[in-house]
This record gives sequence, structure tokens and C-alpha cells, in this order.
Amino acid sequence: MDEKCVFLSIQSLENRLYGHWRKDRMDSYRKIPFRNEFVIFLGNMLNILLQRKRVNERVYFNLGMLAMDEKNITLAEKWFQKAVQIREDFRSALFNLALLLSEAGRPMEAIPFLHRLLRHHPDHVKGLILLGDIYINTIRDLDAAQECYENILRQEPHNVQALHNLCVVYVERGVLKEAEECLERASAMAPNERYITDHLEIVRQRRKLMNRTSAPKDKTVPDPKDKR
Repeated sequence: MDEKCVFLSIQSLENRLYGHWRKDRMDSYRKIPFRNEFVIFLGNMLNILLQRKRVNERVYFNLGMLAMDEKNITLAEKWFQKAVQIREDFRSALFNLALLLSEAGRPMEAIPFLHRLLRHHPDHVKGLILLGDIYINTIRDLDAAQECYENILRQEPHNVQALHNLCVVYVERGVLKEAEECLERASAMAPNERYITDHLEIVRQRRKLMNRTSAPKDKTVPDPKDKR
């Protein structure tokens, strides 16, 4: 098979794969019918290109996705790194590399790739979600996390995940009145999401306890822009 046929075969297979896979993650990809046959064929095509040293960023990206599917984190990181070295604004490779590093317990290493992703693609919602989560859980920078979630909500006012995460920022700040109101909005958007209603009930119970013990009034939520 000549190289042009190999590239065309990979492109055709990508179109079939990515027609099912629109969320920059492996979750949807794993549910594709006949996935094993696709994976074997794609792997064979990619290996042909590697052997002939005819590779581009998409070859490395697909190798990275196959390595992630096999839970080979080290190899997946290697291929994604090569993909973003060739093309620095490669949206899917940047996000998946950051996601891989974060899920491997290396969130600080994910941050530069998320910053690069958002510099080139400022509307990348999943990138903003992931960066906001790292700001909350690792760096403890609530102002930066709040900006990430508010950025998403300006683009997508009904994004439940971003709204819920913003509510979490309010809880972490100790502004429980704003947190309760925020969670009420989130619950109204997604009434069947149990984690939101459970979180709302916890906040309500905390406020009742504070009122019974004559705790100081709720703080006022700060605007992170005031510090800049």
C-alpha cells in the first residue's frame, strides 16, 4: 500500500471514528460499534507510517489516543507531546495531554498545556472546566477558578457543570447565601441531577446550623476583578 493510500485510509477511518466522538475524550470513542476492528486497522496504518518515517501531528495524536485506550499513560504522553511540538495550537492533542496529566496526578504539569489551549481556543469549555478544577483542588486559587466558570457561563448560560462548579467556589469562600441561590439555579436547570440537589441540601443545613448558633452573617461574595 503506498503512502497516499495509507493517509487516505487513516483519514477515512478518522471520519468514521470522530463522527461518533465529539467531546475531545475517549468516553464516547469507547462506545463505537466494532471499535476493536477500528483500533486494529488504525494501529496497523499508523505503524506503516512510523516505519516509513512519514508522520504528521495527526499520526502522533491517533497513536496517543490508542495508547490512552490501552491505558499506557507513558506512551500516550509521548505521542501527544510530539503532536503539539509539530502543531502548537492542536486543540484535541493539547486538551487530551492536559487531561492525561491531570488524571495521572500531575495537575501542575497540565496547566501550561491548558494555558496554551485557551490562548489559541479561548472558547474551549472543557479546557476551562479542567483548569478551573485544578485552580480549586490543587492551587486553591478561587478567584482564577471563578473566572474560568464565569467565562463558560458567558458563552453557555445553561452549562450546568460550570454553574455547579461556580456554586462550589461560593461554598469554598464561605458565602453560603450566594452558594444556596446558585445551587437553586443549577437544580432548576437540571432537576434530575442528584449530586446538585444533595449539595443544595448540605448548604441549606449548614446555613440553618449557622443561624441556630448565632454565627456571623454570611459574607458578601468578592469580585475577583477587584483585586486586579
